Amino acid sequence: MTAAGAPDRDLRMPLRDDNPSSVDLLGFEDVVDVVEAIVTRPDLDPVTVGVNAPRGGGKTTVLQLLKRRLDVRDDIVCLLVSPWEYDNKTDPTTALIDEVLGGLEAELAKSRTLATR
Repeated sequence: MTAAGAPDRDLRMPLRDDNPSSVDLLGFEDVVDVVEAIVTRPDLDPVTVGVNAPRGGGKTTVLQLLKRRLDVRDDIVCLLVSPWEYDNKTDPTTALIDEVLGGLEAELAKSRTLATR
């Protein structure tokens, strides 16, 4: 006990950052399993899937875990887009299209480089 009669152990909780994790510490693999099963079904092409959670709820972590799984496949190009990183003055649709086209162009260039080896 301290002089004031309080316990001398520190009861403060450590702060955790709000950054996405590359390691699944919260059991998101179950969510990733379901999303992967949906987006890889050939009878659901095209398909749109939403990942909804409050800020810090693990959306980006889920998407990064999913991307890691999909990146090993030759039949899928997976691009992660972070719309909150864009300037508010930029039209979000234009920014999204630019990001997708840039990502596809990079993948195409990579494929061409591999094909010429």
